[in-house]
Amino acid sequence: MAKRLLIPTVVQRWSQMLVMLLVVAVTLGIGATLANAAPGPESCQDIKTANPAAPDGDYLIYPNSNTEAFTVYCAGMATATPKEYLTLANTGGPVPSFGNTPPAADAFNYSMLEENGCLFHTITFWSKVRLDPVTLQVDINDTTFATNAINSLPCSAFKQSYAIAEGCSGDSVTAYANLNLEGTPFAVDAAQQWNFYNVGYVNRSSNDQVVDLGVGGSCGQINPTDNATLQLVYIGPTASPFRGLASSPALVGPKGDKGDTGDPGATGPQGPQGPQGDPGAPGATGPQGPQGPQGDTGAPGATGPQGPQGPQGATGPQGPQGLQGPQGTSDLPAGTIIMLNHGTVPPAGWTFLWQLTLTSDPPKPTKLVLDVYVKH
Repeated sequence: MAKRLLIPTVVQRWSQMLVMLLVVAVTLGIGATLANAAPGPESCQDIKTANPAAPDGDYLIYPNSNTEAFTVYCAGMATATPKEYLTLANTGGPVPSFGNTPPAADAFNYSMLEENGCLFHTITFWSKVRLDPVTLQVDINDTTFATNAINSLPCSAFKQSYAIAEGCSGDSVTAYANLNLEGTPFAVDAAQQWNFYNVGYVNRSSNDQVVDLGVGGSCGQINPTDNATLQLVYIGPTASPFRGLASSPALVGPKGDKGDTGDPGATGPQGPQGPQGDPGAPGATGPQGPQGPQGDTGAPGATGPQGPQGPQGATGPQGPQGLQGPQGTSDLPAGTIIMLNHGTVPPAGWTFLWQLTLTSDPPKPTKLVLDVYVKH
């Protein structure tokens, strides 16, 4: 009987020795070879630098010189400064109510604000929080992945900050907040403090992954000390049931090979027509076209101004001898008055007095202009 048990006993002992050798190897630093392998990305910016076309999504990063490894959601990968967000495993649940009854235990990651006036009764739920992967500080005022379950108008755009509660209904606790980091490799730093005035409480779980806040007053508020950040600590992966020795370093695997290019996706639906573009620049001048047909004769133009007097014409041929003129006036006495047709040159010794115009009656009116002279 003992001989039949010999082989299994030996195998069992060798297995125990092999496990001990592996533990010793890790303790002596053989795992450092993995830790010193090619470094992985420490931030979403590193991922974008390695692959500029990387979309928003979940990525494994190795911050703080590859001493930690956890998954973050990279948002804004198409921008110059992508940001890291921690996805909260437990979110949502029954919407809490303002009052003396604490919220249900299955309501997770919410903040409440009870304030008289514009922001009266706001309850905000969180699915992701902004996390600095180096300092492990949460920006409690980044509401990118926060949604409101209740928000009174006219302030529908307002969202309450993470890890903050405010109550304004007297001297009892009426507003609450919950932080739940279960399912993530983080806990709230044991040194993290909250400020509150009037009445309130801070209840922390034994592993600091769950914090319940309550506050009341007229008005009372509870918030992280600097009212801007919440300090977390890295406690290691929670998905694996195996834990290493307390004194051994974490094993960080080498960066994997680049995967094969995936098959092209199906053609998406045609997008809507874009807006009309700006007018283009004027084109170059084209060649001159052929001459068109002659147009219709235009209307006569207005009479132009009288032109300058032309040069004197050539002397014409001598005319025929004229008729014998009337008897001269040289022998008429001084003071004698004569009338000559207008334009007739008088003899010497006569002086112009005035001009006389004679007209006749119709049907054949005539006009006669005479110049009157006197002999001197």
